[in-house]
Amino acid sequence: MNTNSINFAQIRKKAESLKNCLKIVLVYPDDSLLSAARIAIKKHLADFIVVYKEEV
Repeated sequence: MNTNSINFAQIRKKAESLKNCLKIVLVYPDDSLLSAARIAIKKHLADFIVVYKEEV
């Protein structure tokens, strides 16, 4: 996933409309998806649950 293609303004608008009650599950995410999730967390857009086969 290319983090440059993510429209955070649109994601923020959707999260705000949901009153920030947005939870996203990432299953075996790659580094770019984890980076995008970190940005979203810092901007208080969503809570994330990350699933790996090994404990991280």
